[in-house]
Amino acid sequence: MRTNQETVEETLRWIETAGFRHKSPDVLRPKGRGDNPELIPDSEFVVEYGLMTEPNFRADRDFLIRSISGHNCLAERSQ
Repeated sequence: MRTNQETVEETLRWIETAGFRHKSPDVLRPKGRGDNPELIPDSEFVVEYGLMTEPNFRADRDFLIRSISGHNCLAERSQ
């Protein structure tokens, strides 16, 4: 997010030093509480590190129905 965009490289170095395997930044997605234009990183950071502006997957109705009961992101949501 914009608040910490200037420290991305420092954060990535810390992640590597700490031994974590996930080494790519998880850029703020403009959904829910993140749907505030003031939080979105400046354009040069969005271009360099990527910003997911739409889902990078597809889900059909059958997959959604199967997932509703077991996936915590969809828990307690009605069909």
